[in-house]
Amino acid sequence: MKIGVFYPEVFPLSMKIYADTIMHQLKGLGFTFALFKDIKNIPENADLYWDPRVGGGALPEINKNIVSKPIVATLHGTALFTLPIKENRFRFMDTFDMIRHRKRFKQQWVKYQNHFEKIITVSNYAKDEIVKNLSIDAERIIPIHHAVDETLFYPENEQIEKVLPNGYFLHVSVFQPKKNIDRLIKAYLSITDQNETPNLILLVPGYNKTCTHPKVSILTKQQSREEVATFLQNAFGFIFPSLHESFGLPIIEAMACGVPVITSNVTGCPEIAGGAAILVNPRSTKEIADALLELTENRKLREEIINKGLVRCSNFSWRKSASKHAEIFNAALNTFNNKSNN
Repeated sequence: MKIGVFYPEVFPLSMKIYADTIMHQLKGLGFTFALFKDIKNIPENADLYWDPRVGGGALPEINKNIVSKPIVATLHGTALFTLPIKENRFRFMDTFDMIRHRKRFKQQWVKYQNHFEKIITVSNYAKDEIVKNLSIDAERIIPIHHAVDETLFYPENEQIEKVLPNGYFLHVSVFQPKKNIDRLIKAYLSITDQNETPNLILLVPGYNKTCTHPKVSILTKQQSREEVATFLQNAFGFIFPSLHESFGLPIIEAMACGVPVITSNVTGCPEIAGGAAILVNPRSTKEIADALLELTENRKLREEIINKGLVRCSNFSWRKSASKHAEIFNAALNTFNNKSNN
């Protein structure tokens, strides 16, 4: 099967990783791909079209030429409607723009949803959220989990020289208000009088605030995937208290590195953590602080969370994910052909 893939120049990193990985895996299953950047210039000899980057700031793209073939979209979530605008504002939009974008996003789905044979999303939570926010038939939405790049994210067994005597807690995200960074820093600062508390390092491209405390380091430069993996492999713990995640890939990347995880007890985080992380109310500074302290002081708990995490992340496989994508693409093509023949 030849799949035309909508692959615009502006492509969020997490979605690009997803699309690239699935295409790489599917090539081994006999699929070929034709990438196109502009919906007006689609490859006409494709059997099916796939838009892998819908959600957030990206609207579904449809025109009269593309509907001549079956279409599958991956909708990564609808935090746009679940969170208040102040907690889900994009860096490039003000409040008025966000209100207008939310309205247009919903209008686009109402207008175009019947053109999609199947809609893939990233978790069961995301599926339920999409049904609630966009009123799409649940039977047409298929949740398929992401996975970990095992060539990058794995436990670092060699002992390296520690620059920080007590290690460090790590947070990784591309800054948006929903990542809850201000509250995380506040929670951490409330426990820095504890001498044994590890430092805090935040890898947050786009974050525009500073913190002068000597134990807090905020790195706003975009790190490579290899650099992120190295930071994770040497972290004391990973803290990811998002207000909203449809999936939360860093959760399982940290687990794969043998690092204990603290994450949110809301939205998609509990599903992905699967009982292998410390869960906190992301709106409670005290709960976040208590979890940081507990992980610092309770060595037995830390080892237990590490071991559970290693088992949990082994359940996520890009090969398995790609195989499920193949099933969806084949089913979409068959459904479309059957409708066309009737």
